[in-house]
Amino acid sequence: MDNEKSNPLRFEELVQLLKTTVINGQTLAWKNGLENWKPLSEFIEFETYIN
Repeated sequence: MDNEKSNPLRFEELVQLLKTTVINGQTLAWKNGLENWKPLSEFIEFETYIN
């Protein structure tokens, strides 16, 4: 998504983007409860979808 900000996405939408390699484990994401953005590879819920 080339350093573009995006509206909030559902888990299923992120998984689809990972599967189609539009995004990858280095893509930064944020969710409620986090202080800062972090790579998707650091979210346990995405570990099975990251190559």
